[in-house]
Amino acid sequence: MGKREVSAAIAVQKAISERLGIDPGTIRWNSSLREELKITDSDLVAIEMEVEEELGIASIESRILTARTVGDIIHAFCPPKRKKRTLLRKVLEALKALFGA
Repeated sequence: MGKREVSAAIAVQKAISERLGIDPGTIRWNSSLREELKITDSDLVAIEMEVEEELGIASIESRILTARTVGDIIHAFCPPKRKKRTLLRKVLEALKALFGA
């Protein structure tokens, strides 16, 4: 986990904790927003605004309201980077399949 993702995770955890009035230690990466934490759409918007203000960066808006877990919210602010090697490997495999090598 990179420095920016750690900052986003801390900010999201803090925003959720303050919004819901719960212990931050109970909020995990894979905590279910709707079922486990009972977060509503208005909660998500408020959390998004608070995190944006704290981090000074905007989220990918379409990901906030479709988020299912705390990790999804974090990724809305810091999308995971694709590994170049994985992408290169896929391209090479496609070329091999295309040319029958």
